[in-house]
Amino acid sequence: MIPSLDVSTWDGLKTCDAKRAWALVGDAAGFVDPLTGEGIYYAIKSADLLARAIVNRVEDFDEMWRAEFGAELRRAAELQHRFYRGNFAGAPLTERMVQFARRHRGVREALRDLIAGDQGYVGLKSRLLRSALSFT
Repeated sequence: MIPSLDVSTWDGLKTCDAKRAWALVGDAAGFVDPLTGEGIYYAIKSADLLARAIVNRVEDFDEMWRAEFGAELRRAAELQHRFYRGNFAGAPLTERMVQFARRHRGVREALRDLIAGDQGYVGLKSRLLRSALSFT
């Protein structure tokens, strides 16, 4: 498993303090996808958001990153335990997902979009269920 923030940490995470003149972005803020370990996108995106916050009002940075990608990273943290240690139909979840993707175009497309960043974790389960039930 990839070291990352747990679910309870996301809710109270503070990434800046204007009075003390500090802010955290990227890995330093914990902006790493708990499922994939990907952090480059979050490093660049959080740096861009912080730059905008500095120009306007630095205190808004926490609200900005939460609105942009906070829910996705929190959802990934919720899924981490099931994803890596979960069991589905007698096999690890990751193994079953590969098997489903190999045989089912809709599941394959959903997973492709997830990896490409076009599908978030928040709506992934419902999309996978719709895809799996479509029999295409």
